[in-house]
Amino acid sequence: MDLTGYVEQPEVCDTTVNDEDCSTLQDAVDLSGVSQKGPFVTGTDITAYELQNGRSLKQTGKTFGGKIERADGTFDIKTVKLNSAFAYIVADGFYRNEVTGENSSAAIKLRALTNLKGRSSANINLVTHLEYDRVQYLVTRKDSSVTKAKMAAEKELFAAFGIDNSGFEGLAEDLNVLKEGKGNAALLAISVLLQGDRNESELTALLASLSVDLGDNGQWDNVKQRAQIADWAMKTDLNGGLPKIRANVEGWKLAESAAPAFEGHVTNFWMKELGVDKCSSVNAGALFATKNNHSAYYAANDSAYTDGDSSLVRLICDASGTAPAWRFATDLEKDVAALAGDAAEGSVANGKINTNFVYVKENGSWRRGTELDASLDAACVDLIKNTTTFTADATD
Repeated sequence: MDLTGYVEQPEVCDTTVNDEDCSTLQDAVDLSGVSQKGPFVTGTDITAYELQNGRSLKQTGKTFGGKIERADGTFDIKTVKLNSAFAYIVADGFYRNEVTGENSSAAIKLRALTNLKGRSSANINLVTHLEYDRVQYLVTRKDSSVTKAKMAAEKELFAAFGIDNSGFEGLAEDLNVLKEGKGNAALLAISVLLQGDRNESELTALLASLSVDLGDNGQWDNVKQRAQIADWAMKTDLNGGLPKIRANVEGWKLAESAAPAFEGHVTNFWMKELGVDKCSSVNAGALFATKNNHSAYYAANDSAYTDGDSSLVRLICDASGTAPAWRFATDLEKDVAALAGDAAEGSVANGKINTNFVYVKENGSWRRGTELDASLDAACVDLIKNTTTFTADATD
């Protein structure tokens, strides 16, 4: 059964108050959909509130409800008669966490605003939730129609995560994290990024803050918040966490297809926020220090430690695999990158990033030194090598 509910139709209520108010329903409706963060668990309450019209967005006082009936988050609200086509829908319950693969330990609430004219289903997800304050502002303060406001708000919201939604089919209430497709992949990426390592209370606070931030101008102005999310995304991505998230979603066995291709959006987000260039054959072997001073990984110089740095972490563009890709640099790679390549054999030097580490030039390359190496000068190291069988352990 197709739960997207997407219908290609012209907008009916467009420019005037009377036209907007005309959006009514002639017949009773069955409202279905899926509620997802990951999917909300079976038994979750779904409540729909009738709105007066598409201009004031005020509630009439009429409510109707249902419950999640299937493990994929499907809900079905039985036939009801509404005067207005506009409804505000709320899901309140536990959900499957994509990052951990487990059910949440506390409930959250997600919302959606929809025009039921021409559709029989409306999904509830993070995009429908986050767009709500912005849509309400555009409708009630800027005299926009609901449909035009949703289109504008969604374009701004996806752009805040570095995503171009121009090729997506339908609106936010048509998206589903368990189906393949461009829009669904973007939804899953946003869900993963905002979940991060947060518990339900922290996630709820983040969603509230972000909704308000986007509400007045459609921009995500909290640079510290963006950097924090980018830091988590980079760490997770470079430590191999994204395949595990995919395995979690597909391991639920709630869809007939593979999980949508969310990984590229996650990678693009942290690279854009942290100012990381594309890794290619051109910059293979190059070190990179995050220059976003709101990042926990901030450092002023790529190949040296500077007072005021937040981190000793460096990335390196690795071209050894099937395609060049960033990874975390080892201590050895970080510390000797700026050491003189023509240093004499047996030279001893402190690392340029981990400045308390010692390195020795041996057989034409640098190795990690020992405490004994640190206590000797280059001549002594060379003499010991030539007169004893001592060999220092090489570690990085």
